[in-house]
Amino acid sequence: MTAPTDRYGNSLSTDAATAALYIEGVDAMLSASDDLMVRSDAVVASDPNFALGHVLCARSLASYGRGSEALLAISKARDILVNTFSVSDRERGHVHALGLLIEGRGAEALVAIKSHLSMYPRDAVVLQPATGIFGLIGFSGRIDREAEFLALMNEYAAHYANDWWFSSIHAFAECEAGFHDAAAKRVQRSLEMNPRNGNAAHVQAHLHYEFQDDNGGAAFLREWLSGYPKTSLLRTHLSWHLALVELSLGRVDAAWQLFRDEFDTTQAHAPPLNALTDIVSWLWRAELAEGVARPQEWQAVAERVAVVVPKFGVVFGDAHRAVMYAKSGDSNALAALREAIAATSDTRPAMRAAGVVGEALVAATEARWHEVIDRLESVDVDVVRIGGSRAQRDLVVATLMTALHQTGQTERLALLRARRPQVRPLPLMR
Repeated sequence: MTAPTDRYGNSLSTDAATAALYIEGVDAMLSASDDLMVRSDAVVASDPNFALGHVLCARSLASYGRGSEALLAISKARDILVNTFSVSDRERGHVHALGLLIEGRGAEALVAIKSHLSMYPRDAVVLQPATGIFGLIGFSGRIDREAEFLALMNEYAAHYANDWWFSSIHAFAECEAGFHDAAAKRVQRSLEMNPRNGNAAHVQAHLHYEFQDDNGGAAFLREWLSGYPKTSLLRTHLSWHLALVELSLGRVDAAWQLFRDEFDTTQAHAPPLNALTDIVSWLWRAELAEGVARPQEWQAVAERVAVVVPKFGVVFGDAHRAVMYAKSGDSNALAALREAIAATSDTRPAMRAAGVVGEALVAATEARWHEVIDRLESVDVDVVRIGGSRAQRDLVVATLMTALHQTGQTERLALLRARRPQVRPLPLMR
């Protein structure tokens, strides 16, 4: 009897009914759907002895920051491999590579993923963690990570011709590497194949930003989000994009309404790191735009972060923590963060860059604008190491623009605006 296969033609060591559920679960993950956890649970319930079902469950749990539960799920997958001889070599490699990922062994996981893909290039679930801004390459801390991401997508493009998920991620790599026209064509094809692919909508939002098309971005995001449930994985982040557009257009009330409606600090459906970085980034940009301090908002964010992202060590998150602790007045937490960054900055260039950015943001909260300029200009080339997309890292650019404006350095400000015109002049600067 022929074994069932997934959507990419990989054989599955389970029955046809479970395989169908697995395909739906994988598509929910690849499209950032709202029912990811429900679908992955359904796979495990259908066949508790299907190792890849437990891996999918582990990936789903990890996406929502439920790390201890994810470790239990991957442990179940490994137990199945020990006690079952009918599992294919492809599935064993799948469990091994993603098990390293779930355990937080990122560098080893990336090596294992690339080795696995050299034999099974269409194992999309294994490829997926290496992609994206928050993926293993995106958070590698390497200065050439954007080029590395695009090279990976180019390498496997022939294996994923006309696949809606791969097309959207390939487009994102092109967008971040500056190939905006190519990315626009590719993501349009992805949306045509699957209009409800959250990853494609995300890329489209970035392209509107890079093309400086605020009105187009606002129209696209309002319409697309109207059919995207609030419990979906990218809902908060796409709302962050829309709120930034509204702020750029000067529609401050609309931007704040989005914040009230979408950035609930008690939410459990957004990935924890996004909950930290999106909300901190939004509040800081809003304060730069309005020149109005909002201590209660900062306190609420700090309290939530202490629960959902209590540990230091993720470079992109730690760079945002600095301004959060400064604005919420938590000097003890800020001191602890500084100590944690200093402990690893000698061996991690990305953490060293995050430390400089963090100190610059702290200086900005105290209007020490000349220090802001000195610090940010000293780390200009290395900012890419901290992670995040170009749009996200424009938080740093916006802060530097504000510092140049506040110190009357109009010529240097004009040069920076010409270099990064996507960062609109903040209302404070008009």
